[in-house]
Amino acid sequence: MKQFFLIILASFFFRQTFAQQKEKPKKLELPESLTITATEDSALLTFIITDANQIPEEGAFIKVIDVQTKEKKEGCTDSEGIWKTRLPKGASVIVVVEKGGKRFPFTEPIEIPDEEGNLELQQPLTIAVVPKFIRKYILENVYFETGKATLKPESEKGLQLLHKALSENPKMKVEIGGHTDDIGNDKANLKLSQERANAVKQYLIDKGIHAERLIAKGYGKYQPAFPNNSEENRQKNRRTEIKIIEE
Repeated sequence: MKQFFLIILASFFFRQTFAQQKEKPKKLELPESLTITATEDSALLTFIITDANQIPEEGAFIKVIDVQTKEKKEGCTDSEGIWKTRLPKGASVIVVVEKGGKRFPFTEPIEIPDEEGNLELQQPLTIAVVPKFIRKYILENVYFETGKATLKPESEKGLQLLHKALSENPKMKVEIGGHTDDIGNDKANLKLSQERANAVKQYLIDKGIHAERLIAKGYGKYQPAFPNNSEENRQKNRRTEIKIIEE
């Protein structure tokens, strides 16, 4: 009886091992923005959302509405302000962009040509999330690990002061601006500055501040406070800036 049980057990493990060997490895799924392409019937439309200074707007929500069919497509821009989608050739669409609690309707229809072959189009759009602000200041004593968006422990005091100001003024709404110097790759700096602004925003959200009161924006090297002509000035340009929009 014992031998019979061992045979059954060995058979079970054999089947399990065989099944695992036959199991296909999981396919690596890439983001749609890297895999989406034009087709015979559809054009690839790349939206590029920026502010008035051509600085990308990450996290802008885009809604595309077909004028004829009323079908909708929705998406969100990446750190370069880009979102891609396929649209039927010959279609006419209108676009609505939302960010920071503001809505930007572009009522002039975008016409997709009805042409043969792979059709790829770009559609730049400009929005003004923070057209004006009451005042701005540099958030002192906030530090990140070199080349990363990880807040250092010694940043706690500076972050607490910002949290206190927001807690004591429940109507206050701010933009958290990340800035870098001019050393390194421009796109990498822009991405890093956005991630650092996001990190400060997330800290405040984790402390109970409502996300709708916070806008995170990466400016990269494009809005220096000082000329990037010395290490001292470059250090000053690597900063987190707070713009008070409402209070």
